[in-house]
Amino acid sequence: MMDRFLQRFEGAVDPFGDERPAGAEPRRVGELTPLPADANRFIWFFARQAKWPLIGLLVTGGLTGLVEAALYTGVGSIVDALTTSQPDTLLRDHGWMLAGLLALVLSRRGHWIADRALRRNAWRLLLAAAIMGGILYAMAELLFPLPGLWRFVALGGLVAVGLVSYFGATLALGAFDLREFLRRRRRRSAAAA
Repeated sequence: MMDRFLQRFEGAVDPFGDERPAGAEPRRVGELTPLPADANRFIWFFARQAKWPLIGLLVTGGLTGLVEAALYTGVGSIVDALTTSQPDTLLRDHGWMLAGLLALVLSRRGHWIADRALRRNAWRLLLAAAIMGGILYAMAELLFPLPGLWRFVALGGLVAVGLVSYFGATLALGAFDLREFLRRRRRRSAAAA
């Protein structure tokens, strides 16, 4: 089986092939074709027997270089984002890029699959997140002039308000069905028992 596979490659180039036109006189012993003086014609003179494999190698090498350059550019933009931002402003400055990279990696590895329900409710979830963000932004402006330990209490209250506002917004917009969630939970607990 391996011999048949290798014979395809062994027969791709005829090392003794002669590309003389049909009806031309046969070559005499000792007769040499003059070599071209131009560099491109010189290369093609010796590569003409393996023209298509050589073209395939050139195309493959060019595409490999393009992919490698794109990888370096992508990694360079990540490194630039990490080195130019302070830790406390990284998500604010480059959050969308990092979220996009996370979604790309998770989807390519098969850990995150956008099912039909997510595709149907994506706009509702984004709107609920925007509502929650607006509420949290307004509350943060009110709560965080507080001094000392009251800041930690205010932070806990902010987290609780964020949870309640997102849950309420998803229920109000129809992105989350509480009855369906409870029904599935009962089925799962009944199947486990």
